Amino acid sequence: MSPTATKDIGWIIKEDFSDTEAFWLKKKGGNWATGIARGAYFMTVAVPNVEITSSKSWLKLADVRVIADVYKQNGKGYWGISCRETAAGSYYTIFITSAGEYGWGETRGGKVDLNILGSSDKILTGQQEVNQIIAECRGGKLTLYVNGEFIFRQTVEGIGPGFVGMMAGTQYDQDNITVFFDNLEIWGPLQDE
Repeated sequence: MSPTATKDIGWIIKEDFSDTEAFWLKKKGGNWATGIARGAYFMTVAVPNVEITSSKSWLKLADVRVIADVYKQNGKGYWGISCRETAAGSYYTIFITSAGEYGWGETRGGKVDLNILGSSDKILTGQQEVNQIIAECRGGKLTLYVNGEFIFRQTVEGIGPGFVGMMAGTQYDQDNITVFFDNLEIWGPLQDE
């Protein structure tokens, strides 16, 4: 018996959002908006208790690493990446907050469950202060690095392969948030040719 070979990991998407026509969700709803402006991808949530995600409809992965430079334009809330999103709307999130906190979330059946694990002085909280986030959904683990520093690793169960992308949200006492994502890289297993 021989061991099973693992697939090489490589980048699948590198996006600097310099092309305003790039194929990313650019839409506006009653309480949210997404689009490309100022050479970055923005996500706005305009009311409390709303979370939005944006991903490529063809990019479905179980194991993924996402790197992005992200800053808050205004408001209070949380932002980061979503992974393993299913057609039924179940997914995980790895996020940081406008208060310098970090954590992970799980959405199942329309119910968002946020788990704030702590705070870190490595997370910059000022308006337009850029945080580089590196978030991984690999195997049964969610991992976050911010500005080059390891922040947390959490064991989770349940959701298999799914869509991966960016996310932003507000909680009950947060009226709105606008965040900008730039220099997005999505890494995953390279496909067989």
